[in-house]
Amino acid sequence: MAPNDVISPRGDAGGTNIAQLSPSDVARLRAQLLRELREQTALVAQQVDDLEDLPAGAAGALEVERDVAEDLLTLRRQAIEGITLALARIDNGTYGTCQGCHGAIPVERLEVIPHARLCVTCRAVPWGTGR
Repeated sequence: MAPNDVISPRGDAGGTNIAQLSPSDVARLRAQLLRELREQTALVAQQVDDLEDLPAGAAGALEVERDVAEDLLTLRRQAIEGITLALARIDNGTYGTCQGCHGAIPVERLEVIPHARLCVTCRAVPWGTGR
């Protein structure tokens, strides 16, 4: 296979429902995911340290600050989970395939949201409507 050949995330010849990503796309997106994973992990560590400095059970502004910090920490941990799952999808050959409709997730979407697991159409469908 030539360096610029297009392969599906599963490494096969492709198909109408499989995202087409070049090896350089996959390498670039993996690097982006790894960068984001390092950044989020560092932010979580810093935020855990910061939370330890805020008194538990504080009232008023400190209570609000602690609640916001805990919510942000939860969001960062969810981001780490999403990034980790995206890296696993790269490893198992399903990266770039929508988990909703099994169609291709455009590389342009993956460049913006490299941990995306749904295409734009499936992402726009409200939960529980049958898609």
